[in-house]
Amino acid sequence: MAASTLLCREERGFSLLEVLVALVLLAGAALGGAQLAARTYQQLHVTQQRAAALLIAQDHAERARMNPRGVLEGRYALALDQVPVAAGAPVADLADDADAARRVAAQDQRSLLAASAAQLPQARAQVKTSSDGSVQILQVWLVWWSPAASYNEGLGAANQADCPAELGNPAPEQVCLFQRFAL
Repeated sequence: MAASTLLCREERGFSLLEVLVALVLLAGAALGGAQLAARTYQQLHVTQQRAAALLIAQDHAERARMNPRGVLEGRYALALDQVPVAAGAPVADLADDADAARRVAAQDQRSLLAASAAQLPQARAQVKTSSDGSVQILQVWLVWWSPAASYNEGLGAANQADCPAELGNPAPEQVCLFQRFAL
């Protein structure tokens, strides 16, 4: 009877080795969860930046749609690192339609660059206009810097197709968005 009592006492608790193995397994699971959370946060951040860029491009297209003469005259074209021409604010009773279209387009370009700079790190923009028959086409490229983008697998190759040719070979941290609007 004494031997069975001794055996029961040994089976009651965990050995130090079992506890250490369990702790290592829990630490590995916690580390994997933390890495998953960090990666999810990075992807969410890139997605939020893309959504902001899309809204900026759509806003610029809507502004251009309200100024058909400015689009027709090519006033919305903007080279990759071009600073928009300074023009006074549009005056309500301005008699010269061409001057009004030019002023509005210059203000819209400044708005595009200001919104991009406010919402996207190191943002740059390029805009081209063309016509397809009777339809005016506005092409908008936005380029910004996002270190999180370089960690997302597969983004680099897909992203390069959206970059303007003038940019050359984009860095892995550069994100590009291209939108084509029929006005």
